[in-house]
Amino acid sequence: MTKEKLQELRNLDTSKVEFYLINELKGITGNAYYAAFSTAYVIVKSSENITADISSFENFSRECAINSTTIEFLSYSLKGVWDFIARAKGMFDTDMYLAFLLFSDLSDTKSDLTATPDSISELAIRLLDIQKSDRVADYFTGRASFIRECIVRNLNAKYFGFDICDSLSIIATIRAEFLQSNIEIVQQNVLSMDYENKFNKIFANYPFGVRVTSTDNSNALQFLNKRLSMSKKVIFMDWLANTTIINTLAPNGKAVSITTTGALFRGDERDIRKYFIDNGYINTIIALPTGMFETTRISTILIVFSHNNQSVRFVDARQICTKGRRYNTFSKENIDEIINLCSNDDKLSKLVSKNEIIDKDYNLDPNTYFEAEINIPHGTMFETVIKNITRGAQLTANQLDELSSNEPTEYQYLMLSDIRNGQIAEDLSYITTIENNLLKYCIKDKSIIISKSAAPIKTAVASVSEKVNLLATGNLYVVEVDTDKINPYFLKSFLDSDVGILSLKSICAGTTIPNIPIESLKKMIIPVPSMDVQNTIAEKYTAAQKECAKLQEQLKQTEIKMRNIYEENIS
Repeated sequence: MTKEKLQELRNLDTSKVEFYLINELKGITGNAYYAAFSTAYVIVKSSENITADISSFENFSRECAINSTTIEFLSYSLKGVWDFIARAKGMFDTDMYLAFLLFSDLSDTKSDLTATPDSISELAIRLLDIQKSDRVADYFTGRASFIRECIVRNLNAKYFGFDICDSLSIIATIRAEFLQSNIEIVQQNVLSMDYENKFNKIFANYPFGVRVTSTDNSNALQFLNKRLSMSKKVIFMDWLANTTIINTLAPNGKAVSITTTGALFRGDERDIRKYFIDNGYINTIIALPTGMFETTRISTILIVFSHNNQSVRFVDARQICTKGRRYNTFSKENIDEIINLCSNDDKLSKLVSKNEIIDKDYNLDPNTYFEAEINIPHGTMFETVIKNITRGAQLTANQLDELSSNEPTEYQYLMLSDIRNGQIAEDLSYITTIENNLLKYCIKDKSIIISKSAAPIKTAVASVSEKVNLLATGNLYVVEVDTDKINPYFLKSFLDSDVGILSLKSICAGTTIPNIPIESLKKMIIPVPSMDVQNTIAEKYTAAQKECAKLQEQLKQTEIKMRNIYEENIS
């Protein structure tokens, strides 16, 4: 198919075709999405042969040249709806159905129908710089929307689409048939690919948030286990897919993958990131705007892979987009700006050495590298004054309800919502008991409480009586500090200060819900001057705290008075 014809088809508005097919087929079959594609395919194929008989599935499959795998897919997706095809054929002309077949990227997560947005494909294409001699792989190809965008731009190369889903692979094969280009679609698990097969350019937009168990026998997991001696029970697919990428990438090749922000800072994947950085596999990391995908508003990241990188360029493109009503896109100008940032230093682009990444403990979240430099006198790493650090017990609301007590007991629990105005509320809830396996989550007196994921970050100093066992629950860090080295109230005064707030913000990962990785918290720089200085500041801080509490109580009483004025004075 010529480039001109493809552009002509792309410019057709197929929304009416889509609406008609989906709404008609919803009342006939359980999967209207696959049936709609199949219906369009039958209509387009039959138009190639003016004598084709579509009165029955048997006649159609006999008279039209269709491979056995596609025949099986059509038989399944068009079961019970064949009579509808004859009616649909006369509703729109053949080009409208062909345009729908090639360019309508319907999204339906229940049917595994999602697609890479065209503008993200365009950005990836610009980054990859595809040449005629290239072997280009599209991992998790789905309906081959990325390959289609390459063909539309007349990028002649040898294309390979890989996907484990048989139905999506068939739809991709159908599209490849009409694109009439050098495309091969392979139904295969990307994680189990043979590493002997190399590609010059690779694109991968893998499913977000998918976990793979340690019993998975894929080549990617075996490769990582062999080199890192991993003992995790589950691992996110992100780095397994990236492992396939770097092992199938030609020596001078380049690859692009789309992942979620969590892959850049999750603590249990730190060693995997270390392996990728130490071996020079990561070239560029681009923070993308939220809302680029139709089916999710989760924060996403684009990673550029190549070999022998001694540094990584971080690009903050979170605000570079064209806002839409339902989702955002990239204009040509947006893409030009991002491409320029990938080559030049700017307030939104920074080339970071391996050593600096090592200093950040292999945290690859771009946020980490765009914060203003913080100057802290007498600074030292937080971990030097920490005796112990734990998370809050992960108890469900039902579990807490079962333990709840209406009468005072020697057991209480602390939740994130109990930290108000920098102090722990006095009216904490009581529970009947604390099981032995939960005792490790009990808070010791003068421990520092820090919210793990919240905006804004909450902090407090715990004051725990010897008569009470206080259980920490939920997304809290409980930090037991060495009081011979640091006064907890001095530390709290620092955390409440502008520079302290900025320090906490600088170690947060993620944008939608800021999250503090435990290793980043340990490495955060805090001031540790002499104890005399600390104690003086701590005394002033606690005095101010008491004054603040007194004023808040006065405000509370005044508000009560205001609410009662009318009723007390109405005659």
